[in-house]
Formats: sequence, structure tokens, C-alpha cells
Amino acid sequence: IVCCGNSRPQNQAIATNVCDEVEELHDRIPESKQGTAESGWILLDYGDVIVHVMTPKSRAFYDLEGFWKNGDPKPKPKPKPKPNPNPNPDAGPNPEGKRIDIEHLLLPNGDGQGQESTPSGSADGGVDFQQMGEDDPFWS
Repeated sequence: IVCCGNSRPQNQAIATNVCDEVEELHDRIPESKQGTAESGWILLDYGDVIVHVMTPKSRAFYDLEGFWKNGDPKPKPKPKPKPNPNPNPDAGPNPEGKRIDIEHLLLPNGDGQGQESTPSGSADGGVDFQQMGEDDPFWS
């Protein structure tokens, strides 16, 4: 069973309610509980039935329905490694030593005293996604 909620508290409530109802109606408790609402995926393993409570992003990313749509999944063949054109394997993927711009990938660091190091940081040193025009990246 795969389902998703619209908030962390809702996902926790769904998982808790499933546990309570299955115990009350079928006198069973999960053999295993894995994940948390904060992780984006809660798994309740009842042996013959597995319940997945996921965020919309986790559900889209892992695509469990697509993975299992034809029954038992067939393992995908591993891609063959590409030959390394670089004769010096210790040189890494950028043997020419060219500068690679990664500034757009870096998140700001705080100084630990509430001072942000870049304009996109929040007062506590974290990322202010609202200022960046985004909601929480795990929930949008």
C-alpha cells in the first residue's frame, strides 16, 4: 500500500492511524517500522502487507508503483564503465585543472552566532527557502 500526505504531521498521523486500526481490527502490530515523517518515508512492514507513507516528492522519486507494476522487478543491467581517457587516474575528472563554477550549488554557512555569510542565509545560519522563492524542498 502506497499513500502520501500533505504535511509531516499528516504523514505521522496516517502511519499512527494505520498501526492503531490494524492492531484493533486484526490484532497485528508491524514486524518493523522504518523511517520518520521528517525523512519523507515511513514504512510499516506487516510481513504480507507493507504500508508506505510518503511525501509527494519521495513518492515521485522512488516510483514504487512503476517499479512493481509488472510484478517481480527485473534487475536492471549495470552500465558498463566508460573507459577513462585520462592516462593519469589520480588526476580525477578534471585533469586539465580548469576551474569549475560550483557557487550556485553551495549553501550558505552561518558563523554560529546568528550572522549569515551570504544574502540567501537565514538568521540561524540555515537556508531561507522563502527568500530564494522556494518552499521546503522536500515538500514542494
